[in-house]
Amino acid sequence: MYDEMKYFAEKFFETRKETWLLISIESRHDFYSGLASFRLYRSTGDQIWLERGKQAKSNMKFWAENGSMWNFEHMSYLLEAEEHYCCANLVEAQTSFTNAITAARLHKFVHDEALACECAAYFYLTASLKTEAMDHFISAHKLYLQWGATAKAKKIFEFLPETCSGNAVMTTVASYSMQQASTRQQPIASDH
Repeated sequence: MYDEMKYFAEKFFETRKETWLLISIESRHDFYSGLASFRLYRSTGDQIWLERGKQAKSNMKFWAENGSMWNFEHMSYLLEAEEHYCCANLVEAQTSFTNAITAARLHKFVHDEALACECAAYFYLTASLKTEAMDHFISAHKLYLQWGATAKAKKIFEFLPETCSGNAVMTTVASYSMQQASTRQQPIASDH
């Protein structure tokens, strides 16, 4: 939903106030505004979005180094990966995506690990690395389910066949679909 994302990102930057307080909600603002900014830059080529993304990345690095590596390291890596992705630094982007996923997993941020896997999947898809994209989409799907975001997991799974075509990819999707179907819990019978 590009138009809505752009509208709300612009509203955010219009109303945002700088603060000297190191509060947790501010870190999430930096994180999500950075992700949206880098995405908008890739779609528009408008330098203002790249600069906003870089500022968010810088802020997140500050949070990681001066606040808590445990809480912010994975977010810093993900914004770094997105910047490399925007600037076509493919090897650096791949390394940073891997670092983001690993740090989120290590620090038990399942929702951010899912998001990092999803972002990496889109990166790999753009780089024409369909197998890597598929692996990351499937990881994101599993993690979103683990976190309880079933609607998001469903959207990713529905997106796979139309995006990642090819025999190996379709075989993986079919295999995963059968695995999901066989592991679904059956409803508990009621005596009432």
